[in-house]
Amino acid sequence: MSLRHTVSRICSAQVKAVVDPLTFASTVYIDPTAATNGSGTWKSPKNTWTGLSLTGNVAFLQRRGTTWAGILSTSGSGTGALTPLCIGVYDPWTGMRIIDASHTRLATINANQATGGPGIGVGHSYVYIDGLEVYNAYTNHQHGIYNDTTSTTNFTVIN
Repeated sequence: MSLRHTVSRICSAQVKAVVDPLTFASTVYIDPTAATNGSGTWKSPKNTWTGLSLTGNVAFLQRRGTTWAGILSTSGSGTGALTPLCIGVYDPWTGMRIIDASHTRLATINANQATGGPGIGVGHSYVYIDGLEVYNAYTNHQHGIYNDTTSTTNFTVIN
């Protein structure tokens, strides 16, 4: 067996088809390093989370390897277990959501010790957060991600 054939077999054995099990009505892309605040598409991402209504069956994805300084708060629920509100990370080369980023810091939210709030405030159901590291939360709150109600259901964090 040639070296080329061996390498080909090893590489093909490592490839897995990854299908996103979640579906979204739309996707909003955020790249805090973008020079201008775009329309929210992959080719023209928003450069801030400020002013976004984090609600509904929408994927809000921050560019891999970036840091945004500020806090986030959901403003509504997703629509179901397979159609949640998603706060996650995207691959800048493909625009695809990076799925199940367990134990991998892909993008960060610097809560900047914002007065009176956690890094990400969640008070709604069917919310899915994947791949974000949240740090520097308000000293008195000390929550990177905080569920501020007991009525929230189907809230998932994978970090």
